[in-house]
Amino acid sequence: MPRVVASPLQGLHRVPLRPYEALSIIAAMPEATGSDDADVLRVREAIVRVGRLMFDRGLTDAAGGNISARIDGSRETEAATVSWWCMSPRYAAHRWHWRLPIEEVLVLDEKGSRIRGEGEPSRDVNVHRAIYDAVPAAGAIVHAHAPMCLVFAAAGRSMEPVLAAARELGTVPIVDGVDEAREVAASLAGRNADVAAFAAATLVAGHGIIVAGRDLHHAYDALERLEANARCVLMAPLLASTSLNDAAAQPVWAP
Repeated sequence: MPRVVASPLQGLHRVPLRPYEALSIIAAMPEATGSDDADVLRVREAIVRVGRLMFDRGLTDAAGGNISARIDGSRETEAATVSWWCMSPRYAAHRWHWRLPIEEVLVLDEKGSRIRGEGEPSRDVNVHRAIYDAVPAAGAIVHAHAPMCLVFAAAGRSMEPVLAAARELGTVPIVDGVDEAREVAASLAGRNADVAAFAAATLVAGHGIIVAGRDLHHAYDALERLEANARCVLMAPLLASTSLNDAAAQPVWAP
């Protein structure tokens, strides 16, 4: 019998969540338990919830974005002891609008090969795998088409921190993305200590932003901070040319 799932558009409201709603989604992530199955379930559910939060808060669009996270511990196989990780499927935004059924979330081995999951593997599997190889402290990765960060990506510009909340993330560099997996991994490789403490990010020209965090909570937190920072960098010059009182005195439209 074919699998029946709810429409991905059912109940979709593309509006920012109230702060307490955002916190409730994060807080609802189940705690890890001792068994492998529970660990896998915990990570898959976390990806579903953070993806929905990211989309609802306008931090990515229907054109793309992806999320991955390591699964705690290692797994014994006949050949070796390996680590697993989970990743959102291709078309998580375009098809599902981040209302993912949990079975769509992929469980992958160290080489990025699918162990389970009904979704189609993303084209960015190799990017995430390269980052995990280059940054041992990375517990999770978020790639987003955050609107304000996209302006920097489109312009080919790195981003300086102007907000206190973004200072610990430092200047966000940009790579041209011709060989995205290699370039992003190289950009983040020297910031393993930053990722171990919190997170680090890289912009990809014409594409978006990639954040590696010590875990999924920190990676998402860093994405929000960097999007707010980008907004302030872009909007602050509007205040330099005129005062708010002068601007308010001018008609918005005149015949």
